[in-house]
Amino acid sequence: MTYFNGNLHIVSYPHCVLRIHLETMQCQQVELPEPAKNGAHLGNSVGCLCYFSGNDNNKLSVWMLESGSNTYKWVLKHNISLKSLTVGSIRFLAFHPELEMIYLLVNGKLVSYDMSNKRIEEVGDFGGEKERCYLVQIWLFQFSNCVSDCLLKEKL
Repeated sequence: MTYFNGNLHIVSYPHCVLRIHLETMQCQQVELPEPAKNGAHLGNSVGCLCYFSGNDNNKLSVWMLESGSNTYKWVLKHNISLKSLTVGSIRFLAFHPELEMIYLLVNGKLVSYDMSNKRIEEVGDFGGEKERCYLVQIWLFQFSNCVSDCLLKEKL
């Protein structure tokens, strides 16, 4: 679920998002562009509500919700193929709040994917010499390349 523009948005598997206006507590259903699978996520980025979905073929999709007067329409903004990577497991982590960028955990590495430039970049590595470390949580503030230092916490 995610908070955006005074509303709480919750993925209601498999076909819709529940939109709850927190001031009036009115509830509305917004159909998803495709059935939600495990790993589907909502978030906000560049002033839009976004929906992330992935499938088994290393294809990822990012949709943005456009709204009119009581109408809502999902627009496919990015179709991402990670076939160029040797990918074992992919886990969505977060949308960047101000840039068209997503963060993924790919084979133990934190990577950013810049959707406007279609460029992937390693941000941090959670394997190897950091075996005793684990991912606590991701909070994205105004972003810096040092975000990986904030993400690791050594086990006690």
